[in-house]
Amino acid sequence: MDIHPENSFRSRVHPLPPDNDVLIMGTDTGKLLEQFPQTLIEALAAVAQRQGLPCYIAGGTIRDWIMGRQSRDLDITVARGGFSWARDLALQLGARFVPMDEEEDVARVVWHDICVDFSSFREGAQTIEEDLGKRDFTINSMGILLPVPHPASFSSVAAPAIIDPAGGLGDLRDGIIRATSPAVFVSDPVRLLRAYRFMAVFRFRIE
Repeated sequence: MDIHPENSFRSRVHPLPPDNDVLIMGTDTGKLLEQFPQTLIEALAAVAQRQGLPCYIAGGTIRDWIMGRQSRDLDITVARGGFSWARDLALQLGARFVPMDEEEDVARVVWHDICVDFSSFREGAQTIEEDLGKRDFTINSMGILLPVPHPASFSSVAAPAIIDPAGGLGDLRDGIIRATSPAVFVSDPVRLLRAYRFMAVFRFRIE
């Protein structure tokens, strides 16, 4: 969920190596969760238990991790109450709560050098698959379910599967920037500029 378009291009995300003919892909979702501080992931799991709803890591966080790009940002999607989730996490961590868009139910938590962005399902979506399908590009429309309670190690439990309703994993492997629907440019024409920025940064082709 890239609610802040510039985040995918911050200096905190390591650039791809000059020779980008072959991407180093990761699909062990346990490794994704382990790259963030245990305190943060455990706090997220505790918030999810209190809220009583599933919590999904989605969008640019998943894309960058699969591409081998280290990021200190987490994009979180929940069915509803994004503001409430963010406030709850900020209180638990003693972090800063930053309201982003109250009407769209989007808020941020800043903890040390990590930004955790929360948003609720968009445009009337009822499931995570519907929400992911309403995003801009297929490479940004993947997610995983945060395990609750969070396991101490994934060595003895199954890591969560990648939720990929639009075929984003295949497009990442093929180096393709593909819109999830022609309607995404009608609702937000700026997404066309984002497509060209992704093309320049990732050296992908626009489909």
